[in-house]
Amino acid sequence: MKRAIFGIGTMFAVLSVILVISVIIVVAMAADWPQFQRDEINIGKTSDCGPMNGPQLWWWHHIGRIDTVPIVVGDYVYVVANSKLFKFNKNTGEVIWYTTIDSTPNFQLSTPAYGNGKIFVANTHGRLYAINATSGDECWDVFVCDGQLNTPITYYKAPGGYGRVFFGTYK
Repeated sequence: MKRAIFGIGTMFAVLSVILVISVIIVVAMAADWPQFQRDEINIGKTSDCGPMNGPQLWWWHHIGRIDTVPIVVGDYVYVVANSKLFKFNKNTGEVIWYTTIDSTPNFQLSTPAYGNGKIFVANTHGRLYAINATSGDECWDVFVCDGQLNTPITYYKAPGGYGRVFFGTYK
């Protein structure tokens, strides 16, 4: 009679680890929505389940008028409100940092995007900013047009590793 190499307890432990890793991978893959309509081709859909019952308030902050869609990257939510870019912990609502993007209190039309460790955000004076997603420090800003950008910003990582930022203006 041959004996099993692994006991029942070992098999149970191995299967449990595989199950936990599978769940973690699914949750990690489903968490990000780093730009308008999710990705550079604006697929705009997710396999995540929506709330089965009425939505439940998780956390909130009074930061003023929010004109654009927030973006989610990893464990963080980035929100543009009242001429500022905020970074929140998505689970606790803790404000990690905020930085001013020098806008007037006009209606902001351009949704920010994430790529290569930066948040790309526009102001209402035709400037595009790259903000370090970890620290909130400004990496650069550039004047792109008179007036404001009128479309969501899209980040695309081109073949060869070079990132590109796309946007539109009314002029």
